[in-house]
Amino acid sequence: MKENPFDRFCRKCLTSVCQVILKHVWIGKIFGIENVPKNGPLILISNHVSYFDFIILGVFLEDILDRRLHFVAKQKVIDHPFFKYFVKYFQVLTICENKSINQVWKMALKLLKHDRAIGIFPEGTRSRSGGLMPFKQGYLRLANASSVTILPVYLTNTYNILPPNKKLPRLKKSDIIIHKPINLDKKLSKEGLKRINQEVVNLYSLY
Repeated sequence: MKENPFDRFCRKCLTSVCQVILKHVWIGKIFGIENVPKNGPLILISNHVSYFDFIILGVFLEDILDRRLHFVAKQKVIDHPFFKYFVKYFQVLTICENKSINQVWKMALKLLKHDRAIGIFPEGTRSRSGGLMPFKQGYLRLANASSVTILPVYLTNTYNILPPNKKLPRLKKSDIIIHKPINLDKKLSKEGLKRINQEVVNLYSLY
């Protein structure tokens, strides 16, 4: 679980360069920075309409969190030419055909046990229209199993920055809206998880 000094140095260099570019070219306003927990295990969730969501959350929010943000992602995302260079320095929990979902689950629990932050897109895949899709409850079951905090984040305009079937990002800006964290400090029933999931969906439906 420990990152070796050379990999950490390379990652920090990549992050620093990308932060400067993102701040000046693609990042607009940031709301709710005070809502980000400074320590402890964390599951960060976000809407998902573009591969650029990974770049913004993985590079920029790491500066706010001051720690790595590990993503759960499908193999096709890892192979994307715009994203694959980041995978080397940002550990990704890959969902692929030759890996059981239980393996991904166990690795996620292990990371959370070591106070790591995990990024999950509850929709499960990119929205092809830019609109919100149904939220799967995997993020809630993971949070419930590990009794960790969930941090809802909403990204605006990333669909227009890098829409489906486009390889190069457009010069547009995305605002980052960070909502108040949801603390699951006690085990919830299926009905309790369903209720919270609906509350989160209602929160994202405001945009």
